[in-house]
Amino acid sequence: GDEVFPVRISTQTYQYMQKMLAERSKTAPAKKLCLKGGGANFYIDPSLVLYIETIEAKSILHFLDKNITVNYKIGMLEKMFPDDFYRAHRSFLINTYYVMAIERYHITMNNGQIIPIPEKRYNEVKKALSKKLTDKINL
Repeated sequence: GDEVFPVRISTQTYQYMQKMLAERSKTAPAKKLCLKGGGANFYIDPSLVLYIETIEAKSILHFLDKNITVNYKIGMLEKMFPDDFYRAHRSFLINTYYVMAIERYHITMNNGQIIPIPEKRYNEVKKALSKKLTDKINL
């Protein structure tokens, strides 16, 4: 109906993602980060960020229901965010918790977003992400 998503997803998918986020927030207390952007301070829980995309000297944090633009380069955010995040592309830092599939030259996130993988780094990215995801399953 009146969904406001950049990628069209069903209500069922939205409810599933909300359930995942609620369960995740119960498991560990959130350590929030303070990030500056657009004249405001944003206090965010990194575990709720699906992925980060950089455009020039700014970065866009993509959540399930909103996006926030901050005044940080992706390299700085990579150092600030926990190990659950992986730099799959020079312009994208992804939260591995929300990876749904690793396919030839792209990653599909749980919200349906496609993250490109550079052709020359595909095997390296696939191997590293597969290891991270397997380690999470075995915990």
